[in-house]
Amino acid sequence: MNAGMLPRTVSIFAKASDFLYRYSRLKTIIVVGVVFVAFQQGIFPHFMKEIALTTTYPIPDLIFGFHVEQAYDFVASTGKEGRKAYLDTLLWIDSLYPLVYSLFLSLIVGVAFKRIPSGLQKLKHLNILPFGAAIADYFENTGLIIVVLSYPTKTAFAAQLASIFGMIKWSIVAVSMAIIIISLLYMAFLALKFKKNHPTQ
Repeated sequence: MNAGMLPRTVSIFAKASDFLYRYSRLKTIIVVGVVFVAFQQGIFPHFMKEIALTTTYPIPDLIFGFHVEQAYDFVASTGKEGRKAYLDTLLWIDSLYPLVYSLFLSLIVGVAFKRIPSGLQKLKHLNILPFGAAIADYFENTGLIIVVLSYPTKTAFAAQLASIFGMIKWSIVAVSMAIIIISLLYMAFLALKFKKNHPTQ
């Protein structure tokens, strides 16, 4: 049973990748990009402002590899209202945002990979990689929700897991961005090469 599970899992991921690849076009990127910008420039700043009014400590999930004590210093400093605002952000806003940014990155990777050589076509399935960041983000959020809800009791294990998954999240985002940059540079190289070999008369 386990022997057949891996091929089926790979097949599911491949189908999901192919589905995303089909919709990787400029129009779709613009639509999802508008939603992404709305989160970045409108929704998140509003909630972050409410939290910032209650504390001078940095928000844990914005720190790469935060320490357990950093999480508890933040939670303790925010007070009841700040903890409620942070919890609302984790439960509602941050339940949608991982899907938005992972889809946005996935579509860009898909567009960037449309010009790769046929021998490297299997690499196009890397367009599903950003969703690994979303999954890690949800685990990070779960850990932080436990930390907030259990306060003032300390659940160091939950905080530590949240930090680990946060590092995984940021690492996958960084790798996704690197893939996009390398792919765009390669596309630019192909364009320059084509222009050199086909000069205008």
